[in-house]
Amino acid sequence: SGKSTTARHLVTRLRSAGVAVTPVEHNGHDLGHPAASDYAAELVALKRRTHHFPFEILGDLHWALIRASYYALVDRFVVAPALSRGEVAVADGWYHKFLARVRASGCAMDTELLERIFGVVRAPDVVLVLDTPPELAAVRKQDFNGAEYGVGHVRGDHRAVFARYQSEVRHQLMVMAGGRDWHRIASAGEPPEEIADRAMEVLTRTGLLPRPALSTALREGAR
Repeated sequence: SGKSTTARHLVTRLRSAGVAVTPVEHNGHDLGHPAASDYAAELVALKRRTHHFPFEILGDLHWALIRASYYALVDRFVVAPALSRGEVAVADGWYHKFLARVRASGCAMDTELLERIFGVVRAPDVVLVLDTPPELAAVRKQDFNGAEYGVGHVRGDHRAVFARYQSEVRHQLMVMAGGRDWHRIASAGEPPEEIADRAMEVLTRTGLLPRPALSTALREGAR
């Protein structure tokens, strides 16, 4: 989907507009504190075991708690300090994609329980949903991991299986967005720079950025 690249371009545009920004990398573990960073790296390693491990045997509650613990740690050491300094924290991913994946996989866990678990983690003030058709993402994607196919073994064409599962994940995200004040940015393979420009427009409409700041950022991005 190119969300990480788009997030980097968005950070550049915000800084060009004079906005103090702290980037928050999805699955990043540099928390600015040696011991906390080591601990976060271990949590990330546990999360990534879902790529090559029959994670369903451990139960959904286990994986939900690991992810909630990770995001709580990032909030404590990265997001909260940035906000206390008056900065904007831009994350290229938060816990919502995990919730959508759990629901897309037919999780038996109570939805309200999931909401309570992640309800203790800071919710973003603004959520931008980069909506790329799964079929297009499958064509562009070079490497796949097991967690991107859903629960069970992959049979048949990997790209087709990926597209089917991610279509259901997308559906779940759209359902979640319908009950929240999220902002969908449709993407059909446009360059990340163009998507970042659209994100800047959304941030201006939400009142996070003044319009002069938007104009300055777009001029800087066009250079």
